[in-house]
Amino acid sequence: MIDLSDSEEDEGPSYRDNVQIIDCDPGSFLWHYLDPQGDVQGPFSLTLLKRWNDADYFLPGFKVWKTGQSRNEAVLLTDVLRRLFPDVESNS
Repeated sequence: MIDLSDSEEDEGPSYRDNVQIIDCDPGSFLWHYLDPQGDVQGPFSLTLLKRWNDADYFLPGFKVWKTGQSRNEAVLLTDVLRRLFPDVESNS
């Protein structure tokens, strides 16, 4: 099992390019998103994306996809957060 806890820095872990997800817990996956300029960003932990979402960095309808998926499989970040953090209120 790989510990994907976030450090105080907002940068991803140094091993992120070669990370292998062993744990089946959806909260352990790394996520990507398409920025407003059309560039793919990530991977980021869901904890970090939740922190950014809580700070209102993302517009309503913001979508993410897991490492290993294509952006065609993107889902609403708020849906993912609601499943894993039931106390999260939707910004959308």
